[in-house]
Amino acid sequence: MTFDIGRELIDGHDDLYCYSPERSIIDAFRLAHREGSDTAITALRRWLRGRGNYPAKLLGLAEAFQGRAHASARPWKS
Repeated sequence: MTFDIGRELIDGHDDLYCYSPERSIIDAFRLAHREGSDTAITALRRWLRGRGNYPAKLLGLAEAFQGRAHASARPWKS
């Protein structure tokens, strides 16, 4: 299950979580078939311009989702 991947505990709270920027970018691409790819591409570009962001971290997190994309998000596969 992918629910906990990229989920971070917010400091000072015992039960409040948010998803990391990397996870949010992955989700934007996973949902591009619904929302369009512009949102995902814009998020990735902004994240890449930021300091301290490492593409290797994003790719490592994305590996956990490999093969889990919705069929309509992968029109090149049957």
